[in-house]
Amino acid sequence: MRTLPKLGEEIVEQIDAAWKLPQPDWARKRLLVVRMIAQHEHTVAEIMKVVGVCRQTVFTYRDKVMSEGVEGLLKRDWNGARKPAVRGTVAEEFLERLGEGKFRQARDAQSWIKKRGSSSFSVGGA
Repeated sequence: MRTLPKLGEEIVEQIDAAWKLPQPDWARKRLLVVRMIAQHEHTVAEIMKVVGVCRQTVFTYRDKVMSEGVEGLLKRDWNGARKPAVRGTVAEEFLERLGEGKFRQARDAQSWIKKRGSSSFSVGGA
């Protein structure tokens, strides 16, 4: 059985302090992984099973906390999805017409969107 290296006192203190604060679910899961590593009582397989993550995720979180601390671990790199090209009242009207079955084909929806002054789309994009 290969054991994980110790994280160090400073990082363990950071983990404990962050654990006591209210956290969103995704952050709590990350903290649980590194907290279990810090306890040094569990194998990677046990951590994977308890937390519900894959092996690579355990090592990714461990590496992240070792290099950037808890602050880096709890920072998300994802900035959200792209803004929709059809927004506001046009989007509301489009969804309403879509629900009513007004568009028989994607190109019907495409031409309707184009008439409303929004961006032009490919048929697949519509």
